[in-house]
Amino acid sequence: MQAIVKEDEFFDRWGRGHIPDESDTQIRRVGAFSVLLSAGKILLVWPKSSPEVPELPGGGVDDGETLWQALIREIAEETGLDLARPEVQPQLTQRVQFYAENQDEYWHYDQFFYKLDGAAIDDLYFDGQQDTPEDGVCQWIRLEDLADVNLHHMHRIALNRILSKG
Repeated sequence: MQAIVKEDEFFDRWGRGHIPDESDTQIRRVGAFSVLLSAGKILLVWPKSSPEVPELPGGGVDDGETLWQALIREIAEETGLDLARPEVQPQLTQRVQFYAENQDEYWHYDQFFYKLDGAAIDDLYFDGQQDTPEDGVCQWIRLEDLADVNLHHMHRIALNRILSKG
């Protein structure tokens, strides 16, 4: 697992650094995230809690869940889509220090990213924007337009690494 860590600095979704003091809450988290690619596009979610910074669908693993079970649940919660597929292995793992500003917590976060594309997910593709069960929106964005999107900082790092592998 590659660590993306700079001393005691934690980064928020915009990429701004934060240094916790002794009274700040620090927790360990594990998350599973999806890189869903279809028709030259990637699926992104604009969550209600931070609609100005889209994310890759996914999130924290609950007690008793496998990474894959958490990914399936998070995709359903965040997009309304059913990713009932045979389990695959993550293509990328990274350890980050993330400042969750909406919860005022500092997370030592192990993130696992799953790339799914082509025929494996083409049935999930839709045109336009779709409301999500968590009151956000999701949309397929052309890969060539991704540079113009203010994507979550940690997700952009992972996505760049995944897409550069081909």
